[in-house]
Amino acid sequence: MIIGCNRPNDPGPGNGMDVTEEAAAKTENSGTIILDATCAPQNISYPQDVNLLNEARENLEGMIDQICYDYNYYKPRMYRKKARKDYLNLARCKKRTAKKIRKAIKQQLQYIRRDRAYINAFLV
Repeated sequence: MIIGCNRPNDPGPGNGMDVTEEAAAKTENSGTIILDATCAPQNISYPQDVNLLNEARENLEGMIDQICYDYNYYKPRMYRKKARKDYLNLARCKKRTAKKIRKAIKQQLQYIRRDRAYINAFLV
């Protein structure tokens, strides 16, 4: 894997370019380039990740809390501890079998569906 920084050609006496330091600082690109086609950044989340579903569930629970606090509604039952326990049950596994992954995804989707229904009921 080869990773390099994009930098403009250094103006030197041999290449005939007369550029001031200010102009060089403005044109400098500080991004990274990956030259190997088999490499990929490690911070990409994939759709089957249970982490994304858990984060979405937590965000929905935060929205429900805010709506209930702002409008003085009762807080519905959300099974936060059980949902967190179900998520950690898969996250702590060394071997993630397809059966365990499917089960965890289904559980998180059911928690999300319940939370979305609560939000829809509050907004109607």
